[in-house]
Amino acid sequence: RVSSDRITVALPLIDPGGVRGANVHSITKDLAIALTKTGRFMVIEEPLILASLDLKRSLRSERPLDPDTLKVLAEKLRAQALIFGKLSYAEKGVFLGLQVLSTRTGGTMGLVSVELKEF
Repeated sequence: RVSSDRITVALPLIDPGGVRGANVHSITKDLAIALTKTGRFMVIEEPLILASLDLKRSLRSERPLDPDTLKVLAEKLRAQALIFGKLSYAEKGVFLGLQVLSTRTGGTMGLVSVELKEF
């Protein structure tokens, strides 16, 4: 990182991805809290995202995102990145996959998958 400024990220609800009994509200909130606790991120959660985009449903159903949506996130909310999360089953348990997109370019900035210990 070049700057010590906090990164503003938009975090819509995690996609349950067919994982039964997944409390996506709780998982999304836990992720938002974890990011905020690092001191490096400011998290904008789904209610504010939907209000700024004038949407009635989750942003995850809007993939692939059009440039106008990303422009609104960047300009209206000052979000520098958008984080999409999706749950999935694997041999060892339930995993959370995250894709980080730039609101400026729409390009993928990073991908990560982590095992959820408590599910």
